[in-house]
Amino acid sequence: MMEFESVVMTFHNQTDESIARNSLNKANKIIEELNRTQNRTEEKLRLVMKLYLDAFWVFEEIRKELSATIHKIGTTLEEEFQCQSFYDEEKKKYYSSCPAMLLHNDIGFSFRGSEKYKCSICGLPIIECDHITGEYYNDIVCKKIDNICNICGEKDCREHVEGERYDHVQAVKIVYDVNLVTFDLVEDPEMKFARINKVYFDKEDIMNELSEEDKKEFVYGKSKLFCHHCTQCKGYVPGRFHHLFTKENQSE
Repeated sequence: MMEFESVVMTFHNQTDESIARNSLNKANKIIEELNRTQNRTEEKLRLVMKLYLDAFWVFEEIRKELSATIHKIGTTLEEEFQCQSFYDEEKKKYYSSCPAMLLHNDIGFSFRGSEKYKCSICGLPIIECDHITGEYYNDIVCKKIDNICNICGEKDCREHVEGERYDHVQAVKIVYDVNLVTFDLVEDPEMKFARINKVYFDKEDIMNELSEEDKKEFVYGKSKLFCHHCTQCKGYVPGRFHHLFTKENQSE
């Protein structure tokens, strides 16, 4: 049975699509810079993978393309820097939080409960304000709402000046009061980033994958466990877990 760690709820001052679009643009710019300078650092390559994963969760129509790109970067990391899994001392298990591994688990979580929302532009409860979520507005006076800039949604904003007016400001719903009752595993979560963020490996599976020679030197929990996923992966398979959500399965 697969063991994993997940994010079951996410709170942002931007829409999921806006976050994904910004991440995609930022990743593409970093790739352009790396190709131009040929200065490929491990830190930047891993950052690009995480940014592309943001886009992967939101833009289903380009998931295969993004998956191929993430695995290509992962192959470069494996060849030039080596990739390894981490060890969780509490669980006594190795795990991976690599985007190339996580994207294959394209399922998410949906919470049940109650929550209240307020507008990111004016700070009023959604039912009391005139702004429509997702729409853009001009001539917005900059101010702090709960110490967060109402123009960009950043907590420590240094770009926008309180009292100044700005155009093209998106209205976003901000959660400010949540009562979580339970959560469900779903195929397509409303909160696009409520996903699995760690995958744990069983000790038996790890030992079975090691050669007889490697087993002699491998000390579980102490030795490094190197990952070769990206060079061995046969590709992303959309709807891998679709069968879990069919009526036949749900009725059993």
